[in-house]
This record gives sequence, C-alpha cells and structure tokens, in this order.
Amino acid sequence: MSISAEIEPRTYFSSLENALGDFQPPYEALPVIRDVARGLDYTHVFIPESRAHIGLEAAGGGEPIAYIFPGFIALHPRGGVSSFVELPQPLAEEAPAPATAKASRAAESSPAKVVQAEPVACAGCFTALPASGRCDYCD
Repeated sequence: MSISAEIEPRTYFSSLENALGDFQPPYEALPVIRDVARGLDYTHVFIPESRAHIGLEAAGGGEPIAYIFPGFIALHPRGGVSSFVELPQPLAEEAPAPATAKASRAAESSPAKVVQAEPVACAGCFTALPASGRCDYCD
C-alpha cells in the first residue's frame, strides 16, 4: 500500500483483494466484483481519500477504466462504451413497526416524566381527599 499526492490523495494497493479488504463492500457483492474485474486489463488499484470507490487504472495511467462503488461498478473502457453493473445488496433487516420505533426512540432520548395529578380538596374543610374521594373528617 502506498499513498500518492495527486489532486485527491489516493492510497494504492498491490491487489484488488487488498483494496476490497480495506474498502469493505457488501459481502454479497464480492463474487460479482471479482467476476467483472477478471475481465479487465488493469495495473493499478487505488482508493481515493474520500473513500467513495475503488479505482482500477490501466497500465500507463490516465483515467481509471473502472470504479467500484458499494452499489455498482462503473466501467469506462478506453475507446469503448461506458456501462454499469449493479451489485447485489445485503437483505435489510425487518424494521420495527412505526409505533414501536417511535416509542423506543422516545424512551432512548429522554427519561420518563412522572406527572402528578393535582390533589382534590374537600369542599367542607379544604383538606386533600384520599383516593376513595371521601373526606376522613367531614364524612
């Protein structure tokens, strides 16, 4: 691995496998990436500082002939027509029901607030009534 000082700094790798290990695309996409790359004539493999993609350069430099993004591969062969290969994505885990998600977010964001009801006063002696609603002094 080496770092080049260009317009956007790049980290060069000795192989596509080393770059894939660093970039960590979705596991489901690895067989497709390897299959597409097998058919390309590239010499240099790099990841730019932005870490947005893996670039594959042909011998002699120039523009990369392929960019590997997490969701697709952009192919730009020299003297050829550009094309794109969509990559398989991991299956999304089931999201909780909206009410559950909202409740869990509320529980995580703030502690539960205890609201106390105003005590009810006896009309005759103005003391606080017990839960039964009957005054111990007047009734």
